[in-house]
Amino acid sequence: MARPSGRSENESNEHGLVRKWSTYESTVSWSDGEAHEEWICPTTIRSGSVVAPLKTSYFRRFDRELLDRARRTSALDEERRELGALTGLRARDVDALQARGFTPETIALLPLVPLIQLAWAQGHVTDGERAMIVQLARERAIPDGSPADQQLAEWLCEPPRAEVFAGASRFVGAMLQRSASVVDGLTADALVEYCERIAAVSGFLGLRHVGVEERELLTSIARDLKDRTQ
Repeated sequence: MARPSGRSENESNEHGLVRKWSTYESTVSWSDGEAHEEWICPTTIRSGSVVAPLKTSYFRRFDRELLDRARRTSALDEERRELGALTGLRARDVDALQARGFTPETIALLPLVPLIQLAWAQGHVTDGERAMIVQLARERAIPDGSPADQQLAEWLCEPPRAEVFAGASRFVGAMLQRSASVVDGLTADALVEYCERIAAVSGFLGLRHVGVEERELLTSIARDLKDRTQ
């Protein structure tokens, strides 16, 4: 049983063994033939038992941990309810969005994710693609410097995790069917048109040929956005 170095003073009581070292103390109890030891530094040993202040400190720390955990759970539950109200999606889809890192402050980015996915299809985002996406973000009332805008800036510099792209157009299609506030003023056709413009724009000469990979991705996005079975 590992312990700090130092001189020991052992005392026995009905609960097991209490040992006091020069700078550390420990309590030892026996269960199923095995010794269980907890080291504490520093405290006072009295008659083979840890004094009440140590026990009080332990339970106070335990209570704080429980309270912190309850607060985190409550915050996540409230966030989940807000996401559900904003998106109109089923609980499992809301959970999936939350797992992907979306919050009530950043969920406005979700309709832009298919555009961002197309922009990254060739491995980098051009200046023209970036300008178009940022312009649409402003039209969607995502203000400069907001949490959503900061997240967007990160996604335009470094591609989001694969799971952020996965199913994004399907989620957006489902929100369009439910007329969710997040997609207020948008239609599937309008988003497909935005995607086509992103796929066609370049940062140097204006327009370029849409690549095979982009065309396949665009077809998949359009299908998800217009799917009426979700």
